[in-house]
Amino acid sequence: MSESVEGNGECRTADSSKLSTLGSRIVATLCLALALFLASLICRSGGTMLLFAPLAGTAAVVFGAPDSAIARLRAPLGGHLMCGAVGLFCLSIAPAGGLCTTVVFASAIAFLLMLCSDTMHSPAGATPAALASAASVSVSSLAHLLLALLTILLIAHLARYLKAPDLRTTKTPRHSPSTPEVHQ
Repeated sequence: MSESVEGNGECRTADSSKLSTLGSRIVATLCLALALFLASLICRSGGTMLLFAPLAGTAAVVFGAPDSAIARLRAPLGGHLMCGAVGLFCLSIAPAGGLCTTVVFASAIAFLLMLCSDTMHSPAGATPAALASAASVSVSSLAHLLLALLTILLIAHLARYLKAPDLRTTKTPRHSPSTPEVHQ
C-alpha cells in the first residue's frame, strides 16, 4: 500500500501504476509462454529438443530484462550462432571418447568469441553442451536453433512494443546520490 497526503491523489496513481505493471507482467508471461511453445515445436521438429534449454534461458532474459546488455538483439543472435557453430565444429573433430573435453573446449572458445565480438549472452553458453547431448547433430541443427531463436525474439519484440508498453523503460538520466542536481 502506498502512502499519500490526503486529497492529492497520489495513492490512486500508485495503485493504478501497480495494476498496470502487474498487467504488463502478465502479458509478458503469456507472450513468453507462446514463444517457448513455438520454440519447443521447432526444436522437436528438428530432433534438437535439447537446444530448448538454452533458448528458454534466452526467453527469460529477453522478456524479463529487455533493456539489459545481454538482451540486445546482437547478443542472443551472435551468442547462440557462435556457440552453435563452434559446438558443431568441435564435435565434428572430437576424438572418440573425448566428448566431455570437447564440450569444455567448445564452450571456452565460444565464450572467448562472444567476449571479443561484444555478443555476450549467458544462455548461449549452454548451446555446445546441448548440441553434444543430442542424438544426431548437423548443420540443420543450427537452422532449427536460428528459427526458434528468431521466433522468441520476434514475439519478445511484439510484446515489448505492441502488447506491453510498460515493459519499455523510459530513458531518463540517472543521477547518483552524490551528484548535485542542477536547478534552474
